[in-house]
Amino acid sequence: YLKLLIRKELVLYHPYSLITLVLFAMTTCLVFLKARQLYKPDLWLEQTEYVLFFAGTGIILVWVIARAFILKAIQFLIGSDFGQTENRYRIIIFNQVCGYALIPVVAMAYFIKSPMDEWLILACLVILGLNYLYRIGQSLITAFNYSVNLLYLFLYLCTLEIVPLLIIVSAVISKI
Repeated sequence: YLKLLIRKELVLYHPYSLITLVLFAMTTCLVFLKARQLYKPDLWLEQTEYVLFFAGTGIILVWVIARAFILKAIQFLIGSDFGQTENRYRIIIFNQVCGYALIPVVAMAYFIKSPMDEWLILACLVILGLNYLYRIGQSLITAFNYSVNLLYLFLYLCTLEIVPLLIIVSAVISKI
């Protein structure tokens, strides 16, 4: 059953995969909410915590799933794989593992009230940052292994990796 579960073709379509992606979205959202609580408690005061949690979880989940389907559509339009299956598989798996890695750290940050909260949230942010950088690095390695055109690589990095991150950062900065 486990071999069937982790086959590349089923990574997006298996119910367990969707559950672990929801877990990733929830833990990532909790990290950002706790960071907001620690560093900028006056940010988005007009919204309650649970509204921010559900909205943030939904945005993260839609972003991860939409990116996977956009990569699938690009693969269809180009008419060749160029490592897209491997890249899409890697993105989903890395996010799932990151969700599992964040569970104990986020739980400690929320339920153990101590001066360690800030360090725990910084550890979570480091885990998320390393996940992001590792995925980009692996995407570049895959692209170079398959001799992908540099224009496609540039468009991929800009539209699916860098621009969403810049949009999030600019939204947060505009509220500060």
